[in-house]
Amino acid sequence: MQSKSWRTLLAVAAVTASAGVLAGGLALGPALANGDSVKLGPFTIVTCTSASPCQQYNNDGVGPGLEGKTGKGMGLEGIATKGSGVVGLSTSGAGVDGNSQTGNGGQFGSDAGGYGVYAISFGSDAIYADADGGSAFDGIVGSSSGQGYGVLGISLTANPAIFAQAGTGEGLTASADVAGDSAIFASNSASGGRGAEIEAPYIGILGRSNAFPLDLTDLSNNTLFYVDNAGDVFYHGTLNTFTPTRDGRTVNAYGSKTTSPTVEDDGTGQLVNGQAIVRLDDAFAQTIDARSAYHVMLTPDGDTRGLYVASKAPGYFVVREVQGGRGTLAFDYHIYAPALGSAGTRMAFVANTRVGPNAPLVHLKIPVRRRTPPAFPKP
Repeated sequence: MQSKSWRTLLAVAAVTASAGVLAGGLALGPALANGDSVKLGPFTIVTCTSASPCQQYNNDGVGPGLEGKTGKGMGLEGIATKGSGVVGLSTSGAGVDGNSQTGNGGQFGSDAGGYGVYAISFGSDAIYADADGGSAFDGIVGSSSGQGYGVLGISLTANPAIFAQAGTGEGLTASADVAGDSAIFASNSASGGRGAEIEAPYIGILGRSNAFPLDLTDLSNNTLFYVDNAGDVFYHGTLNTFTPTRDGRTVNAYGSKTTSPTVEDDGTGQLVNGQAIVRLDDAFAQTIDARSAYHVMLTPDGDTRGLYVASKAPGYFVVREVQGGRGTLAFDYHIYAPALGSAGTRMAFVANTRVGPNAPLVHLKIPVRRRTPPAFPKP
């Protein structure tokens, strides 16, 4: 009689436990011959305090280790207070592959759907990607309306929104295939903030272009400074330079403006018996455009009736004293010559007051970041 009571209690306990487990969403099944583990139901919440993963899915084939699909919500959501919310490891494919087509998985301030990967961190890195050979993180956005971001980084602290570091290659590579779009756009709306800061021990900024390697504008899209593909520099405003003085102070100096592109040289010559031959520096002579004559300004360094340039040649010019003078004295000279390839070029009016490349303004619409992590679905 006692033995029968125990068997009855054990049967009742087994039924009760099975019902509780099934109610929690755990679908029990026999161990499979291929080593696959049992599957957890859609409402099961697994809680643990171990340093190892609470759950782990291993797939030795070509399929994903874990796949989450949803019609409207998030396909897969990982939230962590200390460790990693989601860790994806792969030896050949993608560790984590996130694809959002129309769902609500990231519609927080966005007009055109969700995000492929949406990560929130309140203490450490939201996404940490490390690669030995390929791409550590590849963000691609495809949308019928052409909106969305390949990678969107938002930081509400003093830490960088996106930090990229590479051993031998580029830390960050970005490309845009649409005319007028920017491969990299950096914006800072704070007063006194910096849009971008680049630091390097060798080259800070390297710009390559078939048209304008560098174009600097104000916030109203007025070009202030640009460089074209010939290396010509154009700027609005005044060229200011800081020049040191002998007593250790610094003065502000200005660059002169001329009506034509010129190369200039100066020196001192010696008049003997009323005549001198001054030879041009060979390097200087090679930079003169021979299609136009050069000009020589003379200043005598002694008493004379006057000096004049008797003749000019590509490599020298002749100086004589006026009225057949036979004086012997030194004189200073300054040569103004048209720069090679610029003969006949003169100052001219331009079409408008703010000349420069057409650099369209870009206004970035940043989705609003949620301050608190979303709640888990309740069973």
